[in-house]
Amino acid sequence: MIEIRSAEEWAAAITTEIVPLGVRRIASGFHASVDRRDLGDDVRITRASAAASAIRRTARDITSSDDGFAIFQLNIAGAGRVSQGDRDCRLDGLSATVYTTDRPAGFEFSNGNDGYLVQMPRELLPVSDSELRRFVVRPLMGEPLLRVCVALLESAREEVSRLDWNGQAAVTGTLLDLLASLLRSGAEGSAPSHSALLGRMQHHIDRHCSDPGLDVSALAGHFSVSTRLVHSTFASIGATPAERIRSARLRRARQLIEQTDLLLSTIAAECGFGDFSTFVRAFKRAHHVTPSAWRRQHLALRSA
Repeated sequence: MIEIRSAEEWAAAITTEIVPLGVRRIASGFHASVDRRDLGDDVRITRASAAASAIRRTARDITSSDDGFAIFQLNIAGAGRVSQGDRDCRLDGLSATVYTTDRPAGFEFSNGNDGYLVQMPRELLPVSDSELRRFVVRPLMGEPLLRVCVALLESAREEVSRLDWNGQAAVTGTLLDLLASLLRSGAEGSAPSHSALLGRMQHHIDRHCSDPGLDVSALAGHFSVSTRLVHSTFASIGATPAERIRSARLRRARQLIEQTDLLLSTIAAECGFGDFSTFVRAFKRAHHVTPSAWRRQHLALRSA
């Protein structure tokens, strides 16, 4: 938790914990707090509370390293306005909107505000860039869903440090699915683009790589598309769905080999491999050594 008492501290905290911004003005006796948690996959949740202030993200603040995100702003208390381009959205009490980090934006809360910011790569959202533009800085409706969002974010902030990789992935996926439901309410009937669908499929694979039943048919069924579309979506990055699934499983297996003392057969099962020999062959093909040799090498490096 970062406690803030000045405009300089406010600007530094926002820039460090969210994205670069400039402070235009603050109220007399200003105070604020910022508390960020990272959920993996570059998804971050930040609880921010501040007295009255006006801040702005200018073209000069935008860099290539932070311009690929969308930010979901969930207001719990207080009132103010968010603006981007020619749009302006009022947030008052429990309310929300979304904006992107690749364009200037303004934020003015004359009564102060308290709420959450959820920052995520745009490709994880189930809409194309053109569709996202349609409801950037528009009020996101649906009070019941917003209350569920608040409850989930509160729990995630408290528990994320105690969750393992699988737990964090599950929380991230649940949160993204919930935000997607809010976004879909403003884009009814729109189909995701190839790039948006690819991002969603890759995230799903990372979350569910431990499932031995995860394959092309399972992906097609989950996203309500044809297996042909699944193949063509991955072909756009020069890969096959099977290669991407195997890569996710091997990446997770490598983490478990390096970070735990689990039996290799247990690791194979937890990473979705149907049998141990298949796991060993796949691992050796990818890394040119067996899983047991990889563990010995890693232990030797740690003790050196």
